[in-house]
Amino acid sequence: IKFLGNEADRRIKSIYNPAAQFYSLPTPANRKHKENLQFVRNSVKNIILEHQKILSTSKVTSTDHSNLTTNFLQSASNTQDPNHVEDIIDVLLTVHIASFHSVLSALQYIFYCLACNIEAQEKCYEEIQTVLKKDDSKDLNPDQLQYCNAVAMEALRLYPGFIVTSRKLDK
Repeated sequence: IKFLGNEADRRIKSIYNPAAQFYSLPTPANRKHKENLQFVRNSVKNIILEHQKILSTSKVTSTDHSNLTTNFLQSASNTQDPNHVEDIIDVLLTVHIASFHSVLSALQYIFYCLACNIEAQEKCYEEIQTVLKKDDSKDLNPDQLQYCNAVAMEALRLYPGFIVTSRKLDK
């Protein structure tokens, strides 16, 4: 997955290079990408098939939402689509990659905004220190960090994590 993320970043930076944009071209990078993608998809498929076995042998109620994969499989059991496992793989990979990159980029922009505004940086630091002094457990409760939360929300407003996504429609 790490390779695929790095490869996507590399290809985004090479927007005018056709070899970087067309995965079907027989380049060494495309072959390695295809091999890694297939490995990840097979790994996720094995996890899904294990979940299917568990679901078929146990009594899982409709209110049992223990994880995302179980929820998708329960929803897919109502359909007769033979490709439902492939669809679930697509969704799970999208969620994983999107969450990884969105959290990473959000943190980068929050720190960038703080670096550009020393006063805000100092105010965040003071708020964190105040909350830590009040509570000896050393666990920060996000609800107590109102100014830090406002800084994070403003950074996300200024620099949203994703402005473009791509999906394929089968129907």
